[in-house]
Amino acid sequence: MRRSTLYSTARKLLAALPVGLLLGAFVAGCEDEPTPSLFDPNYVSRPAPVITSVTPPDTFAGIGIVTINGQNFSSTKEENLVYFDAALGTVLEASATLLKVKAPNLPKDNINLKIAVRNADKFSNIISYRLLEAVSEFKLLDKAESPWAVTLDAQGNAYISFVNNNVASQSGVAKFTPDGTRSSFSPKPTGTPTRYTSLKVGPGGFLYGLTLERRIIQIPAAGGNPTNWVVLPTTTTRLYDMDFDREGNLWLGGNNPEVYRVKQDKTVRNFPFVANVRSVRVFSDHLYLAGNRDGAEKVWRFQIVSADQLGPEEEYFNFSASPFGAGGAGVFAITFAADGDMYVGTDAPEAVVVVHPNKTAEALYPGLFQPKSLSFGWDKSTYLYAIREASGGSTQALLKINTVKGGAPYYGRGDN
Repeated sequence: MRRSTLYSTARKLLAALPVGLLLGAFVAGCEDEPTPSLFDPNYVSRPAPVITSVTPPDTFAGIGIVTINGQNFSSTKEENLVYFDAALGTVLEASATLLKVKAPNLPKDNINLKIAVRNADKFSNIISYRLLEAVSEFKLLDKAESPWAVTLDAQGNAYISFVNNNVASQSGVAKFTPDGTRSSFSPKPTGTPTRYTSLKVGPGGFLYGLTLERRIIQIPAAGGNPTNWVVLPTTTTRLYDMDFDREGNLWLGGNNPEVYRVKQDKTVRNFPFVANVRSVRVFSDHLYLAGNRDGAEKVWRFQIVSADQLGPEEEYFNFSASPFGAGGAGVFAITFAADGDMYVGTDAPEAVVVVHPNKTAEALYPGLFQPKSLSFGWDKSTYLYAIREASGGSTQALLKINTVKGGAPYYGRGDN
């Protein structure tokens, strides 16, 4: 009882005290504690990094390796931050005087390149740098137009089979000159198809097209209406892709028990070959065929002995057995560089794979592609063109790829 009375009296006394007096007492109680400070009078900053040179003078965004020479870098990779404007490069090697950095995917002129080093309170000097575009989207098609096949002539003009997704009857083949000038080259194929699965420039400048049927379509060199050039006799034949050899013979394949040779006089010869062929390419007097047989994705080849004779079948590359063929990924396009590298278009995450002559393979420009790659064409310089089919969130597009090397001859357009 006595304790309760004392507690009640204390509460009354506190309530009667002025608020200012209570606050004063609180503040006075805090005055004895020092105010914390972040300043360390004993801290000594590392010297600011210095850039003396950067090589090469420019490189490809997203894939190029930049060598930076200078002073006061950290030999620990993670302690160096290399900025390309606001984007960070990936430091691959580091010493006190040299950094090797993978450039970010920031194609741009006049980038401010600078370096920050941990425990240095100042950035380096700034160097102006340029990152080039290794892969770009061909922006000259309308948004409603989806590209499906591409080829290029000897003058660098691109011919693109496209589908107008709003008005199918307005689909066709568009021609683009090297300076980007567009013209309507040919209307859509006659009949039901709205697009071509394959286009190739052939002798005389004629454009040849396939529509997953048994007919081979020809378009005049100056453009115009398509006509049936050759119709194969078997009604179940389905032709998907084709290529010319150095003698002007056209080789064709599809999901058939045979491949076909058509001479310029329109005579046809069949050669047994059971597979679902999706890509045909002639390189170094060999006929290359890519597709699926018995569930395996492969590239085969035959020596072209003559228009009437092929050598024995060879398995050139087993894509399914490679690391890139995991999960059932397929081969949808092949072509060759002049040095013998084979470029493979796939629906694997690595949408373009390079197979070297020794059969080792690597992804082209990792991280810069989305699957799947359907159709290839190479200009007379270093640019490979590829159709990307819309899948997995990617949009249908024509890609322009700087391979930094020339393509192998396309004999139909007169290459040697």
